[in-house]
Amino acid sequence: MLYEKIPEQTATISDGAGGTWTAKYVYNEFNAVTIKTDPRGVEKHFRYDEHHRVVEIWYTGLGGNESGTVRPALPSTVAATPDIDYTYNYNLSSKGTLSAITVGDYQETFNYDDYERVSSRNWTRDSKSYTISYQYNAGSQRKQITYPSN
Repeated sequence: MLYEKIPEQTATISDGAGGTWTAKYVYNEFNAVTIKTDPRGVEKHFRYDEHHRVVEIWYTGLGGNESGTVRPALPSTVAATPDIDYTYNYNLSSKGTLSAITVGDYQETFNYDDYERVSSRNWTRDSKSYTISYQYNAGSQRKQITYPSN
């Protein structure tokens, strides 16, 4: 059986109340969505690294490009949204684990134990820092989660 990928696809969906809306999807060479256009005229863009992991998400009005150099303004009825950046550990010992997610002035970082399990998550919000720590049993099941006290 021969499969051919359709480079752009649209989906028309019923809202259950007699109305419909349409979304458009654009794919890259490894079949990952690069642009999703919603009925409001908002494009959600995805950028990937060489390992096909999402490294950036951003929103534009109609006509944005895949490299992010053309970013038309969002429709006036849509609030501005900061870019979302994903950072990965690229050294050989970390096996490409997620190290941070950044959204505007919010950043969350991830630390891992020797078995590449998340050992803690740290984030700063409104100038306050928070940490959640994880401990595991011999079967790699989480046995304890320690939440921030403040």
